[in-house]
Amino acid sequence: MIYLRGQLGKFDYRLVVIDPYNNTSADPKYNVATFSKNSVNKEFSGYFRYQFLDKESIASPFNSGTYGGKKKVLALGAGFDYLKDALYHKDASSNVINDDMKNLAVDVFYDTPINKEKGTSFSAYAMAMHNDYGPNYVRYVGTNSPASGVDATKASLNGAGNAFPIVGTGNTYFIQAGGTLPYFNKSKSTLQLQPAASIQISNLDGLKDNVVTYDAGISLLFNGMSSRLTFDAQNRPIYMPDANSSPVVTDRKWQFVLKYRIDFN
Repeated sequence: MIYLRGQLGKFDYRLVVIDPYNNTSADPKYNVATFSKNSVNKEFSGYFRYQFLDKESIASPFNSGTYGGKKKVLALGAGFDYLKDALYHKDASSNVINDDMKNLAVDVFYDTPINKEKGTSFSAYAMAMHNDYGPNYVRYVGTNSPASGVDATKASLNGAGNAFPIVGTGNTYFIQAGGTLPYFNKSKSTLQLQPAASIQISNLDGLKDNVVTYDAGISLLFNGMSSRLTFDAQNRPIYMPDANSSPVVTDRKWQFVLKYRIDFN
């Protein structure tokens, strides 16, 4: 693996070249791309960002979702990911066609204090992404899914548990907004609420109906981001094949999560 990162004034960059491993054994299908079981090529990815106001750290490959009013940030970024012959499919003549994995995205992040004495702030993030995995590729994913099996006679295309279409060939748009409310304990600048909400819309070639996912939650911050209790609610689409075997939304389901996080620095 080769990993490069750096900052030039308000501009920063990350570039990666890796040799991905192959853990699939799927054979090619007609007009639906699947990841190839053949030997893989090198994968190239990168992310570039310009920071108009305060700088964000690049010490970690991850970015903070909010600074709770401690910084004023406006950042515009763009990234790519490319892997040659990552997937394959069969055409109408049963010829095997290789498909390159090509992903492009742009995003913008804004975080600003409203009243530093009261601890109020506002944060917003937006992203637009184009994914090309080959014809009709769709991946259903369930994060920390509590279920591992389904009743085949009643199963949806989502599969077990909380899975729903996360990625596929097509376009995805995401926007999230939130902020911190005034401190409950102003003398110690502790205890405050942080509400947030988001929506993700995906127009995927392999689905007849768009994927629309809603998410909203609220955190109780005991000591900033290092100690917090969060409640989150998510509403996701459920897909079933219609009379023409095209995946359509037939239902929607909720997921509720209560979690506590503490960071030891």
